[in-house]
Amino acid sequence: ILEKLAEAQRRSATLQNELQSSLDAQRESNAPPGLRRRKTMFHLSQEERCKHHNIKDLKLAFSEFYLSLILLQNYQNLNFTGFRKILKKHDKILDTSRGADWRVIHVEVAPFYTCKKITQLISETETLVTTELEGGDRQRAMKRLRVPPLGAAQPALAWTTFRVGLYCGFFIILAIAFVLTGAVFFRSENVWPLVRIYRGGFLLIQFLFLLGINTYGWRQAGVNHVLIFEINPRNNLSHQHLFEIAGFLGVLWCLSILSCLYSEYTYLPMQINPLILYGFMVLFLLNPFKTCYYKSRFWLLKLL
Repeated sequence: ILEKLAEAQRRSATLQNELQSSLDAQRESNAPPGLRRRKTMFHLSQEERCKHHNIKDLKLAFSEFYLSLILLQNYQNLNFTGFRKILKKHDKILDTSRGADWRVIHVEVAPFYTCKKITQLISETETLVTTELEGGDRQRAMKRLRVPPLGAAQPALAWTTFRVGLYCGFFIILAIAFVLTGAVFFRSENVWPLVRIYRGGFLLIQFLFLLGINTYGWRQAGVNHVLIFEINPRNNLSHQHLFEIAGFLGVLWCLSILSCLYSEYTYLPMQINPLILYGFMVLFLLNPFKTCYYKSRFWLLKLL
């Protein structure tokens, strides 16, 4: 923990220097023309100014730094809590007080518990972001910095729950229609090799749905998958969001395969239906607009 603390202190000093340089450059650019020319000659060159992070990048950097401090603080608290509970259990089973005495002698004086530098860095970061980056608006600064408890579930909106039920209901109805079409009404043998193309898309939808079940199970069992898989605790998909995506893609999958089976009625070439479906899935993933879980999609693209 001391190594991580030293790294955090170096990072804090670096960010403060970059912030000061950016603020100086910003003040210089807003200065009167004569003063700006004089400072350009004696203070910063154009090339050096280009190297400064803009304010938006610095806000993101401070947000990530604050998250690392919170994780380090949680690690510090978790270590002490673990020692306390283990030694308490030890004393209870063996009917002794040696565990409590050992904790007082060794744990409560250990650097990982007595060091308060992490709390100080957190307070300094909050103050710096409030005064320098958010113009003194502490509420807006804390909205940017605040990290929800790592074990807490992301709240799902009522509309998200409604869409999950809507998509899953449509999927069940359309899946029954597909099964009845294939088993009872549709007898053409030429179409089934083409229908097999849809198996890959169904596996993706099944994976998303089962991942949602896993996420729900982990949450109910108290498994902190956000921390284990190093997911952003400020913005991650809950099981309801995963069910929503799986249900939406499942509805499109059923519509596409039914359109393929009834191509003579839809006036679309049979071969173009799977192409449209998979093309839409790729566009959904690569969509550059900040809609449809933008941060989660681009987090996945970075991992890939």
